[in-house]
Amino acid sequence: MKVKLVTTSPFYGKIYAYNSNVSCEETYGSGNLETHFSIAIGGNDDNCKAVEESIDSFSAIIVVQHHPLVQQQGDRRLKLTCNFQVTNQTVSSAFNAVVE
Repeated sequence: MKVKLVTTSPFYGKIYAYNSNVSCEETYGSGNLETHFSIAIGGNDDNCKAVEESIDSFSAIIVVQHHPLVQQQGDRRLKLTCNFQVTNQTVSSAFNAVVE
């Protein structure tokens, strides 16, 4: 799941997954107006990935913290949801085999 934070002023804070541990990815702003963050949909660490809400929906809670070290009143916690349509598909291919 990829997040693009667009701000009207340079962003120097950090974005991270809520309830994550210290080994999870966090992104620090470098003063740009766009900051990118990604969180896994699958993986081994349940604290670092999006949660399966249903067969076609995953969600994650992220924190947008405007200062890289200090939480402030204007910081936001956001729940992001990714919905997609799941369909059954049959994949096949043809090949020629030569037996001698």
